[in-house]
Amino acid sequence: RFANYCMMNDLQADLEEFVRLQRDCKREQVNRVFQTHIDRLKREIDQIASAAPKKATNGTPSVERGVFTKTITVYGFDQSNDYYKLYISNGMNGIQNHPREDVVCSFTTTSFNLLINQFGNCNHQLSIAHLYDDIIPEKSSFKLKTDMVLVMLKKAANVNWPCLSKKEEKKDKPTVPDIDKNKDPNESLMDMMKNMYDQGDDDMKRTIAKAWSESRDGKREPGPMDM
Repeated sequence: RFANYCMMNDLQADLEEFVRLQRDCKREQVNRVFQTHIDRLKREIDQIASAAPKKATNGTPSVERGVFTKTITVYGFDQSNDYYKLYISNGMNGIQNHPREDVVCSFTTTSFNLLINQFGNCNHQLSIAHLYDDIIPEKSSFKLKTDMVLVMLKKAANVNWPCLSKKEEKKDKPTVPDIDKNKDPNESLMDMMKNMYDQGDDDMKRTIAKAWSESRDGKREPGPMDM
């Protein structure tokens, strides 16, 4: 059940980046590619959110129905040989006064799921599957502090974690290239489209190819696959 949760933060970050790029986009066919990818990311995020448990069982977080659930994407962290600590303070003003029963965090040896029900007119959730290393669930915990939620993950081994999850450790994740502000905007967009085509999966390549094909009604413009 937790297998999809680890993707939520990355998907949300990708979505925000594509929305930002689309806002600056002037070319219709490129905008269409961005919108297709944005729609797909939204569907994946919705699928993960809908897979959240609806009923509490033995301390498992239960999403409050009919209330929007916001994914927690901003948090601080620290670690010692014994614990990996997460400090969640963004949007948490007054959390220390929130009913304790409306804040639940479940732990397994490889994951955790924090859910804050009905705080600030919405739910807040942070779920990480596939932690960088194993933890001891019964010795892991969370605390409501002044304007902050502290999650303490008890390490099973006294080793340093270079990151929170195994997904973050992967180096081959396709990236959204930065636009060189010193280059011609159209040239920069073409470079970015080529990069997306080269790194994208089959669906992305088909989407880009279709966009360029549909843009050939007038003067033919070179597509990224022609470069």
